[in-house]
Amino acid sequence: MKNMSNNELIEWLRDHISEDGSIETASYADQLTIIHLKGQTCQLPDSWGHANCHISLQLYSGELRLMANSLRVGFESPALIDFIMGYDWKNMDLLNDFQAYILLSKHEFFMNSTARLRSKIADLMLHFAEHPFVQLERDRVCRLKQLTGLLFSSLNDISNPLQTEQIQMLLCATECELWNAISLKEHNSINEKDFQEKDRVAQFFYLMHSYCREQHEVRWYASQLSCSPDALSASLKRFYGKNASMLLNERLIAEAKVLLQKPECSIQDVADMLCFSDQSAFGKFFKRHCNMSPMQYRFQAEEAKRKEAACKESID
Repeated sequence: MKNMSNNELIEWLRDHISEDGSIETASYADQLTIIHLKGQTCQLPDSWGHANCHISLQLYSGELRLMANSLRVGFESPALIDFIMGYDWKNMDLLNDFQAYILLSKHEFFMNSTARLRSKIADLMLHFAEHPFVQLERDRVCRLKQLTGLLFSSLNDISNPLQTEQIQMLLCATECELWNAISLKEHNSINEKDFQEKDRVAQFFYLMHSYCREQHEVRWYASQLSCSPDALSASLKRFYGKNASMLLNERLIAEAKVLLQKPECSIQDVADMLCFSDQSAFGKFFKRHCNMSPMQYRFQAEEAKRKEAACKESID
């Protein structure tokens, strides 16, 4: 995905929305940003975002047209699109007097806010990951829209001493209502014949998100699921296109990048938190997958933050 900051995305949208359109934004620190869009038309940038950012779009009126991995798809409202990594998103246009919310949440903040929910919807998340867009039932989205609007308004409420806790609770409630709507829509389309294998894969993702910092070996996950490492990887390859080792490494790199952006954590601290034998082993692992050292990544991330802060100051 293109490394487009939230401010750069907002400026892009301002330049590509129709003259009658409006854009409202609300942010909580650098953890969660919501963009509320209205207008006749608006072009979205191709595959924007960050590897450590969860991005979704809720469409409440109008239409959305896009290309996903060379597949042309279109939706009438209401609909949800999750811009997950691994998809090539292109030619995205909001049309016909649309109204939409774009939610951009740092991965760690999103995971912490929705931890209790994910364990209950792991199988549904797997099914949705295969096709991360769905047209929702109109009579099911009224409460979802209200919750998203309430979450939007709470982001700028800096006078609230419990703002962080309130935002996390509202984000979890919004996701809960969203997945409830998806569940009712998608329930009948899940093939019961593949239930056992899909359940194994869903449990793997739950275990991976819960234990990837401590457990790096495929055989540990396979033992928890009472299957062989080869059988686990075959199931993952079938439904997700990647084997267990690839997914574990990607998750571990994502966790490492989040920790490396915390100035209070030294490289040794990050290596310890991710349970590597020493800093050297962590450095070799990181460089093998990212083509740069942890220190180089930290420097690039700090530079990007400084540029984003300078851009924000110039806008203000």
